[in-house]
Amino acid sequence: LRNIMKIPALLKVKQGQSWTRNPVLLVVTIIGLACFFIFMIPKFPTSFVTSLDHFTARSFGVLGSLLGQDIRVTNNHVSILSGDNQLRTFVIGYGCDGLLAYLILASAIIPFPLRLKYRFIGLGTGLVFIFLMNQIRLAGLAMVLFLIEDKSSFDFYHLGVGQLFALATTFLFWNS
Repeated sequence: LRNIMKIPALLKVKQGQSWTRNPVLLVVTIIGLACFFIFMIPKFPTSFVTSLDHFTARSFGVLGSLLGQDIRVTNNHVSILSGDNQLRTFVIGYGCDGLLAYLILASAIIPFPLRLKYRFIGLGTGLVFIFLMNQIRLAGLAMVLFLIEDKSSFDFYHLGVGQLFALATTFLFWNS
């Protein structure tokens, strides 16, 4: 009970101090923004999310083609032809576009106590970083698709390892 009584003192902002300089308020704000963004993602216009999925798929196709892979993209469907003529197709669907990772990163950058110029630089470089990180994640998942034919194993790598990779690299970017 004593610790609960200390919470109002922790939340107080000293005279002349920015509210974001208070670490407790900063963490509460970051968590609040992250929750807000997570809540708002399903409310984004379907056309925006679909366009983002298509862009992610097309970008993956272009990058794969530059690396010598035979990749065909139709809307958000990516088909890869391996050297032994195995054709594998996967879909860049809801949540596979890196939007959530970017919004979580943005929720940490926006309230951070830096000049506005540096926040915009962080948001811009973060967008590029998240895009590239997501392309690496998709390439890894494409390799798993060829190496492991068991759907439950692919789901483990997709939902477990891939998500952990996205969150860990986002966290590392924010700390750099």
